[in-house]
Amino acid sequence: MIVFRHLFTAYRKVFAWFWAIMALLLAGLCLSYEIFGHYPVQDNNTASMWEVAGMAAPRWFLFVIGLMFVTVNLPVVVAHGITRRGYFDGAALFILASSAFAASMVLLGFGVERWVYHLNGIWAELTRPYPVNSLGQAGRLWLELFLGATAYMVSGWLAGIAFYRTRVWVAIACSPLAAAPLIAVSAQPLGRPAAWELGLTAVVSALGLGLGYLFVRSVAIRPRKA
Repeated sequence: MIVFRHLFTAYRKVFAWFWAIMALLLAGLCLSYEIFGHYPVQDNNTASMWEVAGMAAPRWFLFVIGLMFVTVNLPVVVAHGITRRGYFDGAALFILASSAFAASMVLLGFGVERWVYHLNGIWAELTRPYPVNSLGQAGRLWLELFLGATAYMVSGWLAGIAFYRTRVWVAIACSPLAAAPLIAVSAQPLGRPAAWELGLTAVVSALGLGLGYLFVRSVAIRPRKA
């Protein structure tokens, strides 16, 4: 828990800024519905603009945060007497917590958009099914969002480990392996993956965490001048 608290303290302001920007994006979409009317229904091949604008950005944000786990935080926690195993446990917990929070926030965005649709009459004009129409769909979508965010964050973490632990040319050669969780998610249809695709994402992400542990347990800590 020490490492988790350290990561939470280090990144909470970054998370706050990012989700504030996402909230402004959602507010801008909702305001545009009032100003421009039913353009999501008339001019786009989707029933939800939040599905287009709100699902991809959190994944890439968490990917970048994952990149920083090793280069920024590992030397600090080891210098304070935390073992590499303790670092891995805290980092893995933070990845899962960050992904769960991201999934919940994106799902909340769908709820806000649905509410606005009902207020201004867009809901009655929809010609395509909305992504969330029942508790079952909400639970499935949350799981998809959680697994997708986890996969991206694990890929970022693996890439950071590879470049920190090995020479640049070796890390570049290992990039496809580090990107495997990200690739597994990107190959799936956004918002409507099959059950086996969700299972594949979970398995690949778990394998990525295991590979990360193998890399971390023997990584040498670089001196500051490096």
